[in-house]
Amino acid sequence: MMHIGRNAPYPCGSGKKYKRCCGAAARSQPVNDVSGIDMLPPGHRWALERQTGRVGKLLSEQEFATVEEMDAFLQEAVASGLLETVEPSSSLERAQDVMYDAWDATGRQRVALARKALEISPDCADAYVMLAEETAKTPRAARDLYAQGVAAGERALGDEAFAEYIGHFWGVIETRPYMRARLGLAQTLWTLGERTEALAHYEEMLRLNPGDNQGIRYVLLNALIALGEHDRAAELLKSYPDEMSAAWAYGRALCTFATEGATARATRELAHAKLTNAHVPAYLLRRRRFPRRSPDYYGMGDENEAVWYVSEHAESWDAVPDSHQWLEESVTASAALSPRPESFTRKAHRLFLNPYEDAAFTKCPACDQRTKVRKRYLVVHVEPGVFAVLNKSCRFCEDCDLLIVRQVELEPLLAAAIGPHYPAILGNDYLVMGTLDQTDGRQVRNSPPDPAWVLDHMSVFQEEVSFELVWSY
Repeated sequence: MMHIGRNAPYPCGSGKKYKRCCGAAARSQPVNDVSGIDMLPPGHRWALERQTGRVGKLLSEQEFATVEEMDAFLQEAVASGLLETVEPSSSLERAQDVMYDAWDATGRQRVALARKALEISPDCADAYVMLAEETAKTPRAARDLYAQGVAAGERALGDEAFAEYIGHFWGVIETRPYMRARLGLAQTLWTLGERTEALAHYEEMLRLNPGDNQGIRYVLLNALIALGEHDRAAELLKSYPDEMSAAWAYGRALCTFATEGATARATRELAHAKLTNAHVPAYLLRRRRFPRRSPDYYGMGDENEAVWYVSEHAESWDAVPDSHQWLEESVTASAALSPRPESFTRKAHRLFLNPYEDAAFTKCPACDQRTKVRKRYLVVHVEPGVFAVLNKSCRFCEDCDLLIVRQVELEPLLAAAIGPHYPAILGNDYLVMGTLDQTDGRQVRNSPPDPAWVLDHMSVFQEEVSFELVWSY
């Protein structure tokens, strides 16, 4: 029988040792997050971190023949209370256990517990973090305490851990106090004007943990744009291509404007950002008051996200000349377009996207009646989030309300529309979503459309149908 030891290759196919694969995963269960940021309420967060640490410690002492056996063991450990009996085995682990209590405590007890943790182990980085947050009277005092926390974390982990855990640093529970101390140090350095040093810490933390559970990328993006490091900001934006947050969408738009000015590409990026979160401009332009209390949570696209983004990223907008004027003009231009229609879900036509190069369908494939040529403003969505409005001649059957769009003619028009602004997405999947009426289509034909406005005014196709072409000889 094969036994899964801590140093044995794990049979999941990763090629990693058990203690660095599923064993490490057991100690780094993902927390409930938004775009990688730990967003759990503090009490739940620390309880989960303490619990996953116990799971990792318990599993490291066992050997299992199969993954199923390991799962069964864990379920039994939880059900029987065995997990709660796992005790710290070193002074550092005992100190960290005290700190989990400290994070959940209030008032003076937090400081007392942090000092107790340092008495148990001077290498407890979280204790310095707590003291920096609770006792520092000035940013310089906070900086010194955070720096002591970073040094303590380095001693606790050792050089071998930095080499072994790189790339998934936060995934190993023991690294998290160090990462918290280093984030606090970087933020304090930024406040003190020591910005080059702060950037170095942010970038190194992303190198250690590119998965970025702490949200370092958002802080770094704001810092790079604020310092005029637009090329580095653009590289950072490219490093997270699947990021869907308002911070990324507005950051990309701002970075594009900072390097190119109010080009069509910048305008399209801003339109995409407004589609990602429509509440941001009102807060950036000070048209809406901030709430008295910062929101504890936010959802993608909601008003709380806008409050969070502007409170954390206003500095970057302030640093780019004319950016607020550009945003103001964009909002004004969108408002000057025709007002939102009463019915957002208007539907018109059935769509047949004709894939046959040699068939024009002068007769309707559904009823065999002659089709007529009609021009329509087609709304096309190209992945990952670009809209194009194309004025296209189509075949139309009035009896079936069927609009026939010839694919071989559509795609060159689409390439011509998006190619100059988004060459990287040429060839991406696209969807013909609906139509705009003549008045609305003319308004946006010669300028980059605001996606939110287009979606509000579009008539969605009732359905998309297909027909098999049968040749007769």
